[in-house]
Amino acid sequence: MEIPSKVELKVGEKYTLRLKGLAGAGYTWKHTVEETGKVVAVSMEMSDHLQLIEKGRALPPGYNLSVLVTIQALSPGHATIHLALSRSWEKNKPPLEEHTLEVDVKS
Repeated sequence: MEIPSKVELKVGEKYTLRLKGLAGAGYTWKHTVEETGKVVAVSMEMSDHLQLIEKGRALPPGYNLSVLVTIQALSPGHATIHLALSRSWEKNKPPLEEHTLEVDVKS
């Protein structure tokens, strides 16, 4: 799954990317945002499970859901979003995966 290192958006635009999940093994994606002012809003949600539930299907044991990361451009500027896949109880261990996304927002 290719994750870009840079994204350019206009105010009001949204950009969504899909991250491979490993919740079945205890890993979760977390994000932090470095910005001056409120340039972007970032939300994360599990994908796939709603479609399976709507079809009346249960998730199989160990099923790993993808995570959708949505970035909404709020105002002109620059933001750096750090994404890390780790287990919450492994405090002194580096993340299994890390990605940095540079976001430039134009008016």
